[in-house]
Amino acid sequence: MDYRLLIFAVLVALAIAAKLGSRRLYVFAKPLPILFIIFLAFIHPHGAPGLWLAAIGFGLAGDLLLLSEKGFL
Repeated sequence: MDYRLLIFAVLVALAIAAKLGSRRLYVFAKPLPILFIIFLAFIHPHGAPGLWLAAIGFGLAGDLLLLSEKGFL
């Protein structure tokens, strides 16, 4: 099994467990899977296409906006 897939699965499981438990832990754990994807894109030798990185960046922004009390409003 690829270690990157295992790390990603653990981060997703942490975000789900945090959602069911502490709000403070959830705020910390929610953006971790997306941040890990961005990290992998930067260490990849060929790099990622600009549109792909922009899409992931907007996904991260959406995750962070959903953490606020107002959401996307």
